[in-house]
This record gives sequence, structure tokens and C-alpha cells, in this order.
Amino acid sequence: MPLPSISIYQPRGQCIVLLFAALRELGGSVTKQTAVQYILSNKWFALEPEDLKPYPSQLHTREARWKTLIAWARKDSTLRELMLDHERDSWSLSREGIRRWDLLRSRFATGEIEVKDGYLWSPAFKHFLCSTYRPCLSEAKRPSGFYNGVLDFESLWREAGL
Repeated sequence: MPLPSISIYQPRGQCIVLLFAALRELGGSVTKQTAVQYILSNKWFALEPEDLKPYPSQLHTREARWKTLIAWARKDSTLRELMLDHERDSWSLSREGIRRWDLLRSRFATGEIEVKDGYLWSPAFKHFLCSTYRPCLSEAKRPSGFYNGVLDFESLWREAGL
């Protein structure tokens, strides 16, 4: 069964774009920690206080929700063979992932794809994607109760006994 498509403007898609940008900039294979630290240090994720809280299912690890979203982006990408899944904690783009990222990046750079609709992307990241980016009134806003609509798969699997 084919996997469902993911829009770059859905939360998972926005996180894939963030992750691919970081991996391409870092080059080669990196750890999860290196990838999320790169995104954090470049202020690419438009962090809000709720992003720093753990999901209820992750109270033991205390991992911030935004980092979990990035991990889900990796999972989505490995399932689609856009990232390699050959070693534990080794995050790298596949050849197809590199090809698709380079194409996507060029479409952002030319303005063919709008960066203003990425509400999880900071102005710094939007400018990274498109050097002519300027904030505007028609920027997409993060939906209120954003995390209420993001499924916590671990809890769902536990409830289903999986």
C-alpha cells in the first residue's frame, strides 16, 4: 500500500523541510542531537512555549515536542526512502532525498513555492530558503491549540495494545 502524501505546509511536512535543510547543510551522516541542535542554534524552528513541553507519553524522557516532531519527520522520510535507515542514530539523506531537497530548495529560492505559509518556520529559516523573503501580513499563523491536533502515536499504540 502506498504511503499518503505529506504537504510541505502540514506540520510533518514543515518539519521534513527543516530537517532536510539541516542535513544538507551539515553534509554526511549526523546524529539526531546534531541535527536538532543545528536547527535550534540557527533559530529555524519558530519556537513557542508549548514546543518546549514534552508530550504526555514522553514525561520520562522530557523531550521537547518540537524535537519529537523532527524525529517523526525522520521516520516519515525513512519510510519514503528519502533518508537512510542503516545505522542507529545515524541521520542522512538518501540520494533520492538529496535530489528532492535540491529541487525543492531551488523552488523556494525562486519564489515558485511560498515560504510565508510555513508557520513552524522562523523568519530566519524563511530567509534561508528564499533570500528575497520579507515578512508580510499574509503570513500563515500557527493554529491555536496546535498540539491538540497532532496525534501522539505512542499513546494511541498503547491504548490499542500494540
